[in-house]
Amino acid sequence: MKLEFSELIILIIAGIVVLLIGSGFLYWKDKLEILPTFFVAEVAAGFSYLAYYNAREKFRLELFEKRLESYINFYDVCELIVSYGKIPDPKDYPKDHDVLTMAASKSIIGDGRHLTYFLFGDDVKSKYVEVSEIYERLKSRSVKYDVHGNISKTDDEENTKDIVRVFQIQRLLPELFSKYLNMKSHYQR
Repeated sequence: MKLEFSELIILIIAGIVVLLIGSGFLYWKDKLEILPTFFVAEVAAGFSYLAYYNAREKFRLELFEKRLESYINFYDVCELIVSYGKIPDPKDYPKDHDVLTMAASKSIIGDGRHLTYFLFGDDVKSKYVEVSEIYERLKSRSVKYDVHGNISKTDDEENTKDIVRVFQIQRLLPELFSKYLNMKSHYQR
């Protein structure tokens, strides 16, 4: 149950009045020195609630930031794979290759992949795993050498299937991540 600040103040005042009437305090006018203690306790309770609320909001916003960063990195991986149709060659496209490698390490391989297991549900995890496998396949197929040391042709049909699948996943990303990145639902009453 989420209380607004004005509701919290009304609840505190009502609690004080009920406490004072119920204890017979209002009939004992010579015991007024206890009254400030009640007010201080109620104010402390109000501040405790506000501290709890702020800590909960901070946690929710930090979780949102981590999910958004993972989403952006995942989208960058898909975007670069689809736009190049392969893993960009570090000799020809050093900047894009570095961006792809960094985004992949933060989302689909290494520590980034393990982080997603804590941030998202099975629906998103399955797409991460699928793109990770495609990334590794494309990486292993990107350059092959024949027995004479010459660069051989890669399997274009398999590459095409993988690129098309990454494109399909990329188109699903906004819908797939919407329940994890939707901030409106937390502010609606």
